[in-house]
Amino acid sequence: MQVDKKTKELYENEAPELLEALSSGESAIIMKRDEKTDYCIKFNNGICKIHKEKGDKFLGDACYFFPRITRKFDDKIIMSASLSCPEITRLALLDDNPFELVESTEERIPAESKNYSTSQHDPKTELSLINSFIEFANDESKSPERIMASLISVAFSLKNIN
Repeated sequence: MQVDKKTKELYENEAPELLEALSSGESAIIMKRDEKTDYCIKFNNGICKIHKEKGDKFLGDACYFFPRITRKFDDKIIMSASLSCPEITRLALLDDNPFELVESTEERIPAESKNYSTSQHDPKTELSLINSFIEFANDESKSPERIMASLISVAFSLKNIN
């Protein structure tokens, strides 16, 4: 898991013992991996030792926000959830309204967020497109499986467009 610079600085200032868990990756600071399991060395019996012993303040953004995905459109931030989390997949397929867009405020946002706004469109147009997908996903006349299949089909089609 990647560790952001802000979290590394927190370790340096408030929990220097955690620095021994860090390593350098190809282009970033990362958590060391256990040679036997290939998991983070702080992951033990399904529990993160950093979270258990120090609290969520000491989690890097990658761990703190999982399974949420953050996207920035100029000054607007949108968080969604990743289907890599089994519970999120279960909710997406079985919850009554899994794709509802909810406005909220967060105490913490990622230290670094890629801006997905393009020079071709203004952020309102891009957000309108996202809202169109959410409306489509909330179509109660279609099953969640059908909606997911349609969204996957569109995603594959979008790969062919610059």
